[in-house]
Amino acid sequence: MTSGFEGTTLALLRELLAPLFPGLIGLQLIEASGERVVASLKVRPDLCTTGEILHGGALMAFADTLGAVGTFLNLPKGARTATIESSTKFIGAASVGSTVIGECTAFHRGRTTMVWQTLVSPRPESYTGWSRKRNSSVSAAEESVTCLKFRGCCSSRRRWF
Repeated sequence: MTSGFEGTTLALLRELLAPLFPGLIGLQLIEASGERVVASLKVRPDLCTTGEILHGGALMAFADTLGAVGTFLNLPKGARTATIESSTKFIGAASVGSTVIGECTAFHRGRTTMVWQTLVSPRPESYTGWSRKRNSSVSAAEESVTCLKFRGCCSSRRRWF
């Protein structure tokens, strides 16, 4: 698959994410390619729920971002992406002060959709969560047609990765 983002470096991806939500939660990219994305997240008190464990929403956002980065690296030139389906299973807890590692791999990379699977773990052989997401790949021209089909939708209000 030819990507419009070939040659995108890890440093550039980190720079793109830093001022956005992934930067706010402290996501740190470790590795990123069109087949696999790996990142870490330090479990801080402000990302926790009662009992000082990582909040499920923080885990979901972490996993979702890894799939979005993988999709982004596979997009054809001029295309954008949005999550169209996401499912997360919570298996265990990650305590405040620990660091979770997310490993996201491509399950399906098609022309119009991509499916990514992420495993999140606080240590080897122990999982906190599992997530699978599906992203759409839409060109700017297709986006305009879609907006005409669904009245009330305006691309200027939509935010894409």
